Amino acid sequence: EHQPVSFEVEQLNQQRNQLLRLIEQFEYSNNKLKDFIRHQYHLEAEHGIINDKKDTLLTRVHELQNENEQIRRLLLERENDNIALQTEFERVRTHAIGFDTMKTSLEHNRAHLQRELYAKEGEINRLQCVLRSLERDLQRSRFQCDNLQRTIKRTPMFPIKSCASVPTVVAKTKGMTIEKLQTQLNDRDRQIDELERKLYDNKNEQIVDTNSEIIRLRTKLEHAERLVAEYKEQLHTQTLKTSIDNSKTHLSEIELEKMRVRLQKRLEELEPLPELLRQAEMKNQELETRILEQEKHLAEQSAFITELNSKTSVQHHIIDRMQENHHSFDDDHRTLHQKIDTLQRQLITLEEDNATLLRNLNAKDEALRNAQSRLNAKTHELASMNKQINLTQTDIKAREDSFGSKERVFQQRINDLEQQISKLRLECTQLKREKDELERRYTSQLGELRDRLEQSNNNNRSMQNYVNSLKTTYATVFNDTLPPPFTTTSFTRFTTTPNVYP
Repeated sequence: EHQPVSFEVEQLNQQRNQLLRLIEQFEYSNNKLKDFIRHQYHLEAEHGIINDKKDTLLTRVHELQNENEQIRRLLLERENDNIALQTEFERVRTHAIGFDTMKTSLEHNRAHLQRELYAKEGEINRLQCVLRSLERDLQRSRFQCDNLQRTIKRTPMFPIKSCASVPTVVAKTKGMTIEKLQTQLNDRDRQIDELERKLYDNKNEQIVDTNSEIIRLRTKLEHAERLVAEYKEQLHTQTLKTSIDNSKTHLSEIELEKMRVRLQKRLEELEPLPELLRQAEMKNQELETRILEQEKHLAEQSAFITELNSKTSVQHHIIDRMQENHHSFDDDHRTLHQKIDTLQRQLITLEEDNATLLRNLNAKDEALRNAQSRLNAKTHELASMNKQINLTQTDIKAREDSFGSKERVFQQRINDLEQQISKLRLECTQLKREKDELERRYTSQLGELRDRLEQSNNNNRSMQNYVNSLKTTYATVFNDTLPPPFTTTSFTRFTTTPNVYP
């Protein structure tokens, strides 16, 4: 009996020791559970903070999407602006073509003026020939007068019939010469009137054409200036918008790639623009060279016109000499008449005839003087016409200078547009760099967030597994009843379960 009692006592002691160990393990596990619950509470708080951050990030993503849409719109607007600039460049090219056509028209007008000058030279030569013929006729008349004087001196006493026939012959010859001169003067007047009409018509046509071209060019220039001002305002507003939006631009990866592709395409499209601008500069240089050539041609024409003026002045001197010769001839004729009067005092019958002849001659002389005055007036009119031509040439030069200044203004505006395009390119490069930096930052932040989320998920899973194991242990510890004989097999479960805990 002592042996089984001692055996049972030993078993009870062992069971008591095991129970004490289990109680210690339970206290240890309880403390661990409390720590775990605290840690879980902190994790849940952190999880709530993470959810709040996630919500803020989602709102930020939506805002970024909206900003991306705005940036897309801005890029579309810039593309439209670039298209508008291309159209404006084409308009400038058309303006340059218009300037070329205007220069060709000016060259045609110059050729027409040269033709008219050659025609005037021909007419002047023809008039010189007529004047030479008139000089010859005057010399012949002088020679005849000298012969008559000689015959009169040789024959102091002659019958009445011969004396009557001599002045009649002289009067007839003078009348024929005067009629010829009048017809020639009338022909000259007609030719001069025709020339004046032609010059007036040509001047009117040239003035109308130049005025129409000037009005058209002014309208085009005003339209171009308005467009340039509008484009400058749009570019200024766009630069302000981009400077404001640059602080807000935070894009996602896919949208950034799309934007890169679009910008690359746009840059490829904008690459031929400097070549086009160089071509435009070359065309402008060619236009300047053409303008210089035209100025040289105009200078040559002005020199040619001065030569013509000198020729006309020489002709005027010749005409003055002719007039002086004619006056001398009149003086000689008067002396002859005085001699004839001395003779007619002896011949009373011939006095009346000689008086009538003298009256006729005086009338014809007055007609000649009137014709000469008309010639002088016509020469003055020709001089005034030449002055008007010079004035028109000066006006054309002034207009060409104004066109050159306008072309310089266009070149300055083109240079300003080039500078603006370069600024836009620099801004695009800066935007690209900022986008790349933002992409890197977002990728790094997303990677860190993913790693944190994975760590938190792993921790949650491990904690959940640990909680489940604790629940099973609590259920097994508090709900299961111990058997009356405390065998070692019944306590193996309690001894093995705590090994699950860390």
